[in-house]
Amino acid sequence: MSIFFPNFFSKTLLYERKSLIILDEIQKCPEAREKIKYFVEYGKYDFIETGSLLSIKQNVKDITIPSEETTSYMGPLDFEEFLWAKEEDLIIPIIKEHFSKLIPLDNGIRNKLMLLFREYMLVGGMPQAVNEFIKSKDFIKSILLKEKY
Repeated sequence: MSIFFPNFFSKTLLYERKSLIILDEIQKCPEAREKIKYFVEYGKYDFIETGSLLSIKQNVKDITIPSEETTSYMGPLDFEEFLWAKEEDLIIPIIKEHFSKLIPLDNGIRNKLMLLFREYMLVGGMPQAVNEFIKSKDFIKSILLKEKY
């Protein structure tokens, strides 16, 4: 197990085949996408790049995109993921069981579920908007954030 280089910002050592390096908002530094090719060829670390697809496509002029790069589309959160984010995941197995057996939910669970579903419909599934809603409980802030994206 060899150590490659320390991450001086987070004071973390990186270990061969055990460390995952995540580059968030990669669209803000297109040259990093080009340079990462050499680290990928080195083969000792795995990388994940995240960023806005529109900005990533716009910021590729004059750079060579690594052939090793694989694109994955990340869509908005679905209702189940929204429940996870709100830490309301205990209701999920109940929903699944009742749905599979075609049994109606009792009124208390149904009312709670409908409230959560209305929140989801208002806030939407964009992660930033969901995070804002969970943090602030403010529909307006989260909806404005949703509209921004």
